[in-house]
Amino acid sequence: YFRVTLPGDDGQSFAFMYSIEDPAGSSVAGVGAQVMGPGDTYLVQHSPERSSFWASPHQLALGNSFKATGRAPPRMLSAAEFSKRVGEGFQVSTTWHQGELRADP
Repeated sequence: YFRVTLPGDDGQSFAFMYSIEDPAGSSVAGVGAQVMGPGDTYLVQHSPERSSFWASPHQLALGNSFKATGRAPPRMLSAAEFSKRVGEGFQVSTTWHQGELRADP
């Protein structure tokens, strides 16, 4: 869960949540990304495919490719490399937050 509040009098906020459900596998397993924005706007993208999710065992870093050109490496990429290789997905660290999501129908 990450929360960003924009400066200014209105103090609009966004919340980003990423999850992996039942990584061992079951009928409800999957990877999800949710964004809540100003005015109660909401976007969610979920996939039952868990093989593109990755997380660092030593620091705050995680990501997933919902749609990629080839197979994206399971690690943080430079901003340019991520934009080139990942059409839909996210990567997050202590200092970087990048991605593009598509709302599930």
